[in-house]
Amino acid sequence: MNAPVSITELAERYLDSEQVTLPVYPKAAELVQEKARQPNCSAGELARVLTMDPALSGRVLKSANSSFYGGLGSVNTVGDAIVRLGMDEVVDIAVSCAQRDTYKTTDPAARATMQKLWQHAVATAFAARWLAKRAGFRDMAHDAFMAGLFHDVGKLAVNQALDTALAEGHLPQAVPPGLHAELVENMHARLGARVIEHWNLAPKFAKIALEHHDENPDGTDNLLLIVRLADLTAAKLGFDVTPMPDVSLSATEEAALLQVSDMMLAEMQVKLEDGMQALGR
Repeated sequence: MNAPVSITELAERYLDSEQVTLPVYPKAAELVQEKARQPNCSAGELARVLTMDPALSGRVLKSANSSFYGGLGSVNTVGDAIVRLGMDEVVDIAVSCAQRDTYKTTDPAARATMQKLWQHAVATAFAARWLAKRAGFRDMAHDAFMAGLFHDVGKLAVNQALDTALAEGHLPQAVPPGLHAELVENMHARLGARVIEHWNLAPKFAKIALEHHDENPDGTDNLLLIVRLADLTAAKLGFDVTPMPDVSLSATEEAALLQVSDMMLAEMQVKLEDGMQALGR
């Protein structure tokens, strides 16, 4: 006689299976990145693509005028933003703004969690790019932003997959909150790597999604170290589902390996907190 299967085992089997419907990569982000990759793409051409989506271009302008880019003066058009910030940074902003819609839900009970997941993604992305520039890895800034934005996409995927599993009858009952949180924590790295591979993004982003919580991280992978430190910074400042206000950033292995000073860590926290508050307005 077969032993009964627990709800946790059923959920894990489902999340590991090919039945899971993975989140869709935003079409607006795909169009912007495709245009930017074209040889000799001009600022005007990229601006035209962005302004075809008024909601997206409005979000881009709001981000470009945030404290993350303090001191640049007011940016009034997408074209101005591209001229002042550069094409890579505007593409980063556009991708993050388009990605935001992926975190929307019709379930009122899940709305707060999705908002926190989004805040954590964008805070980690901005912190990672800032850190790459200030810690001597400027050539990694664009990749740092993207890796930070997508490092926890598995949490989004687990939440959406469990909702779908219940709705489609793959689970006999809703997963209790405690077990739900445990599944998100245990499964999000693997599922996040699958999502990124499904989106045909660079393998380095899937690697970071898979390894960003490893107990013994690859100390030679500076992009991974940057994202891990940015991830902790976002959590320390409360931009996470589970904030970590007591974490000591200066005591981390990541800070030591990247040779990030206490002063730089303090500056990053101020910049991130101000920037996130500006984006929240």
